[in-house]
Amino acid sequence: TPGSVSLHVAIEYPAALRRLIRPAFDLAFNRLGKQVVLATVLSSNKRSLRLVEHLGFRRTHQIIDGWSVGTHLVIHEMRRPECRWLEPERGENGIRRQVGTESNGV
Repeated sequence: TPGSVSLHVAIEYPAALRRLIRPAFDLAFNRLGKQVVLATVLSSNKRSLRLVEHLGFRRTHQIIDGWSVGTHLVIHEMRRPECRWLEPERGENGIRRQVGTESNGV
């Protein structure tokens, strides 16, 4: 959408994510200029639920039976100020500083 992007990762070895996570959020927030990154996870996928929450996503909604009866779609979001995976920008004095935009909580 104009303001968001949906992130999906299918990975057999979670350690490989270490090389992908910073470029993924750089692409979403810096290069594409999106305000929010969304992640949708099946309620039955406990490993993926733990992973997205470990990455810093917030659970915002659950669609009951959104996948099938008894399996819900769990919606997570991350906004730029919440993203710890962005490289801090350097100020005029060379000191790194995190740059973000204010979120109005909507």
